[in-house]
Amino acid sequence: MQFFRHFSYRSFLTRAVMGISALCLFASQGLSVSAATIKEENIARNQALAIQSNEVANWPTGPVVSAESAILMDADTGAILYAKNIHQQEYPASTTKILTTLIASERCSMDEIVDFSYDAVHDIDPGSNHIAIDPGEQLTMEECLNAILIRSANEVSFAVAEHISGTTWQDFAPIMNEPRNWGVLIPISSIPTDFPMRIITPVPMTWR
Repeated sequence: MQFFRHFSYRSFLTRAVMGISALCLFASQGLSVSAATIKEENIARNQALAIQSNEVANWPTGPVVSAESAILMDADTGAILYAKNIHQQEYPASTTKILTTLIASERCSMDEIVDFSYDAVHDIDPGSNHIAIDPGEQLTMEECLNAILIRSANEVSFAVAEHISGTTWQDFAPIMNEPRNWGVLIPISSIPTDFPMRIITPVPMTWR
């Protein structure tokens, strides 16, 4: 009975909250350190990979880069100036969005109005990048390209694809895959965003 007489719920709860907060802080710091360590290890592993262009006699030594694969090509002659695992298959990720904006800049005026359909807004993957636009809203093409390049907005990529194809964003895929866009006939993507992604080597991506 002596214990309950002097027991303070406020003090107990305060100490409990402080203890839980300390544990959460410790755990989050541990996760941060772990994530940072993994990232540093991946960077170090990629930097240690061989650079094939450095093996060419009398050729300037190229820089060490953190990417797993990289290429630098002369746009006029097609000569490869820097090569690091250039035939390694990688995910193009948001490079597909850059291609979407390039095609839009070639085919559209920046003051054209882009309508956002229900499908363009709701067909994106949950949790993917977006600008929280609603069906029925409109943006100029310039605003759309800014949203894609700055915010990596997936629903805007879909809307631009629909605008260019004149039908659905799925019909934009043949336009993206035209040989002139990549230098080779390769199905880089079936979608104007990076979900889902196909794999491609760095070589054809330099031809655009």
